[in-house]
Amino acid sequence: MKTFDTLRKVILSGLVVYISTGLWLSCRNGHRSADWSTTVGQITESRLVSEVDLYRVEIRYTYEVAGKSYMGERVSSLGVFVDPGLVEKYPKGKTVTVTYNPSDPSKAVLEPGTKVNWPKFPLFALLVTVLMVLAAYQKKNSTSQGASPNPSVQPSPLRGPADL
Repeated sequence: MKTFDTLRKVILSGLVVYISTGLWLSCRNGHRSADWSTTVGQITESRLVSEVDLYRVEIRYTYEVAGKSYMGERVSSLGVFVDPGLVEKYPKGKTVTVTYNPSDPSKAVLEPGTKVNWPKFPLFALLVTVLMVLAAYQKKNSTSQGASPNPSVQPSPLRGPADL
């Protein structure tokens, strides 16, 4: 049982670190995208997709950089949106400004920048991770010492069939 609890805590902590790192990188890239180059593009697909009580917006667009055509799907650095208003904002056929990474033109967004204060995000993610790890080890230490949660109750000795 101890091994399962430890494994569960390690997996949970790893998941928190993975998600926090992904969000931080998205925010950082969003911040950097404010300085990227722009070109003209056109919306080729814009629809609201329903998936078992969940909705997401699919927006695709084409654009050209240095004579080469590209296809993009990201509206912003955070990527996935459930705002149905985006379908109205970016209807099929609309001409749009596409912001692309000059070092890698295949990376593009329609809405550059980010609304998240990205330098503070890693500190928040680190704080949450540290608190989770501390909580996990505090619980481990209080239960691994074999002490009963209630000091007035002592664990009963194991009894075999002969003791009944």
